[in-house]
Amino acid sequence: MASVKDLVAAMKGLVEEAEVEAMKVEDKENKSAGGRLRKKMQEVKKVSQDVRIEVMARIKAAKKE
Repeated sequence: MASVKDLVAAMKGLVEEAEVEAMKVEDKENKSAGGRLRKKMQEVKKVSQDVRIEVMARIKAAKKE
């Protein structure tokens, strides 16, 4: 499993990429960027869920010890 730090770092990278696409949507009214933005946000959602799963696994493992 990936570490929580690695997952959060990946999420930060995805948010930065999404921010670039959001600027294109807002400033240039680029419709294609809107699709890319939605896709990036879906990836952020997935990584966020992975973080939640990893944290809960660590909490459960700590309780067993």
